Amino acid sequence: MKYLLLCLSVFLISCGSGSGDSAATGGKFSFTATDYAPHNGQQLVALAATVGCAATSCVYAGPLVGTVSNNTVTLSGTSALLKANTLYDIYWAADVTKDGLCDPAPTDHVWKMQATSDANGNLSVTHVHDTNFNSDSNACTLLNLARDMGSRTPTTTTGGGTGY
Repeated sequence: MKYLLLCLSVFLISCGSGSGDSAATGGKFSFTATDYAPHNGQQLVALAATVGCAATSCVYAGPLVGTVSNNTVTLSGTSALLKANTLYDIYWAADVTKDGLCDPAPTDHVWKMQATSDANGNLSVTHVHDTNFNSDSNACTLLNLARDMGSRTPTTTTGGGTGY
């Protein structure tokens, strides 16, 4: 039986045929979800992607994965792929069905917003729960692909339980 009280997983993935970006500065990716009472006990997954990319030709940092507890979860990790002063698409989903996959809204609750990293390549996002779900078909494809690839390295977790 697998237990996932709060697992923060960060790995770097470059999909497609492009080579690495020499301008990458690296930075911390932090995601905080607040007022998420409807999602207590559910897993939340978030990632930052290059703006407008398709799931098969994307560079992204993440995924950050954790379980909502006491109406909130804070996830963070470092990524060598984050660039300074760069706009990113942020995708995240609450696994309402608890099947370990992102299913398009409204089956699971899926959101998207944009955020810009700071001069050091750090990207910090806070979202207060709403029901303005994302209908971008790329969202769940990208979130599921990110979960399925690579090894997972736990880093810092707060506000949602016990990390491993």
